Amino acid sequence: MVELLVRLLEEASGHSVVIDRRDVGPGSIRRLRVSSSIMVAYLVAIEDELSFVWEDGVAPEVFDSFEALAEFLHRRLPRAEAPR
Repeated sequence: MVELLVRLLEEASGHSVVIDRRDVGPGSIRRLRVSSSIMVAYLVAIEDELSFVWEDGVAPEVFDSFEALAEFLHRRLPRAEAPR
């Protein structure tokens, strides 16, 4: 799931964001300082790829790192749909 999330962010940014795949832990998304337009494109890419619908009130900590985001999505997606 982490690798998928990394790839989706790179694609959503038009490959203007290049991510060190060894840096996916605490603060890894926050440190990238992506623009709001890239972040929106990223959230839409996650929706499209995983058939996931974002709800209001997702805690900001979810978007701190790729690992935190992957864990959040694993808890929300049906087991059959959650990539590893």
